[in-house]
Amino acid sequence: MLRVLMHLLGKDVRRKIVEMAVRNYGVTDLASMIGVSKAAITKYVRGSTHPSDEVMERLLNVLDENLLSKALVLIVEEFVEAMLDFKEFIEKTGCEERLYGAIEELKKTAEDLWSVCVTM
Repeated sequence: MLRVLMHLLGKDVRRKIVEMAVRNYGVTDLASMIGVSKAAITKYVRGSTHPSDEVMERLLNVLDENLLSKALVLIVEEFVEAMLDFKEFIEKTGCEERLYGAIEELKKTAEDLWSVCVTM
């Protein structure tokens, strides 16, 4: 399941999360923690390449609670922006009625996520 979410992340969010981890752990330790080379970490930070879904999943799994919370905020912000873009697209196409069921399910999922976050 987490891999599906990782696949939806844009390059900028991936880079920001790596940068945040580098500031906390350093290039050498972070590379060792997630099983990539120091050169790969440097390329991620420079933006010349981006970490794969698998590397992102490993990265999220090694972050301490504070960094993980910050990373999750970046991820949620990315998804909210995407949903707003999608909403605008749906409104332009006039497909709201046909998508009502799926949108209701998405709304329920967002509400469930909100309730989890509020209790953290």
